[in-house]
Amino acid sequence: MTAKAAQVVTKRKIVRDLEKCALCGLCSYKCPPNAIKFMTAAPGICTECGLCVEVCPIKAVDPKTGTFKPSCTKCMRCLRECPVGAIYVEGDHLAIRKGDPQAFIVNCTLCTLCVQNCPRGALVYDGIRIKFNPEKCDGCGRCEEVCPVGTIKVIKEQQSVIGWCMFCGYCVRICPTKALSIKTVQWDGSISDSCIRCGVCVSVCPTKAIRFDPITMGKPQVDLSKCILCELCASHCPVNAIPILQTLPKREFLGGRITIHEDQCVGCGLCETACLNVNKEFTAIKVEGYVVEENGVKKGGVAKVDLEKCTKCGACATICPADCIKVVRIYDDSKVSGIAEKVVMIP
Repeated sequence: MTAKAAQVVTKRKIVRDLEKCALCGLCSYKCPPNAIKFMTAAPGICTECGLCVEVCPIKAVDPKTGTFKPSCTKCMRCLRECPVGAIYVEGDHLAIRKGDPQAFIVNCTLCTLCVQNCPRGALVYDGIRIKFNPEKCDGCGRCEEVCPVGTIKVIKEQQSVIGWCMFCGYCVRICPTKALSIKTVQWDGSISDSCIRCGVCVSVCPTKAIRFDPITMGKPQVDLSKCILCELCASHCPVNAIPILQTLPKREFLGGRITIHEDQCVGCGLCETACLNVNKEFTAIKVEGYVVEENGVKKGGVAKVDLEKCTKCGACATICPADCIKVVRIYDDSKVSGIAEKVVMIP
């Protein structure tokens, strides 16, 4: 498909409705290729996945209330197989630790970055699912490095890989809250007018499908023939101007820093204009120390930033023609990994 022919990019994905998801982790434990990552910030607390009920020969356990029926024989199978270690022995009976496990869950997004970066072609995407050829894998770990959600894991001693979605749909069938479904995700490359021209999407796109010239273009443009619907642009967009977020979690922005190399600054004032376009009522960056010549031209100024007002959006760095402004955006990397790096630099 050529760039001119591509009107929309489409991919079938397993989508999670987090409003329905109980964050029990059952799909993660049952997923055949381990393509679903489930984490708890508070270890040892019941997530009510129901596996204890499944393995109990007489169904004597109630994970929702954290109690055991008098008929419990204390065979200990539930204790041994509890995936989060929430079941323990208290005196002469079994007990379940209850509370908020502070869980997080994400599944393979079928972005195919693992496929595109595998140097030996051990991973292949057939248009529906990812397939693995163990004969070609040398355990290099490149797929694990680029996986945005961190589900891919390389078992080096076996020269094997787990964590790629084979699109079997088993997680959809077993989800107790019907939070998972198979949907067609598509994007026509549109970016809403809320775009602040920060250039973050350009910086994070792994296939260089997004380009932006702030001087000649009103908004970034997308080459849909290169887009793989990895959703990294939507995940990072600070103003939700990209609407395709379906399977990748929104990145949590923790803060950042801005550096101006004053010896390179030409005092053009484009950064000041960009900042005002973003913030509307104020600008955090101004050109100071300039001299106004008789013809009204400003010369000799240097851009200065008010760090208390600056949001580290990156719009000033994107538009700077002298490349003297550098913005670093720092994100929480506890829920996403791989190519969704903790630090994003603009430009």
